[in-house]
Amino acid sequence: MAKKLVIVRHGQASHNLDAGDFNRKLTDLGKSQSEEVANKILQHNCIPDLLISSNANRAFNTAKIFAKTWGIDEKKIFINPSIYEATLNKLLNLVNEIENKFNHVAIFGHNPGLSELAEYLTGLNFQLSTSALIILEFDVDNWMEITRNSGKFSLYLEPSDF
Repeated sequence: MAKKLVIVRHGQASHNLDAGDFNRKLTDLGKSQSEEVANKILQHNCIPDLLISSNANRAFNTAKIFAKTWGIDEKKIFINPSIYEATLNKLLNLVNEIENKFNHVAIFGHNPGLSELAEYLTGLNFQLSTSALIILEFDVDNWMEITRNSGKFSLYLEPSDF
């Protein structure tokens, strides 16, 4: 069965670095934009089997907004600390290590890594805005088979008030 990957950049976050970058919170706009994009996915009947999120505050809270909108219990969000500040190679390794019982997976994280991953997998140029997502499809049965230019671009969504 083919694999589908949803790459989601976290919502707009506060620029207040007093508590450090890792702890930055979503702004009210970031929350509403994330909810808007999550609702758009419902119109495409494209809800993932598995949600994987960075443990950084802004990414995890974005994942929780998407999960709530999609009717998924937030306790089912898998936290992967290696997504925070991940390089392209780390993100590709994460994708390649997804269990094959999952065919449709969403990853919530950060730029520049997520945009670089989308570019690497499709050969197309992507710069994910906050709360934006891209859906890629792969004609493979095993996540280990996913590599450079193996993804087919399916859908790109971003908030309307970006």
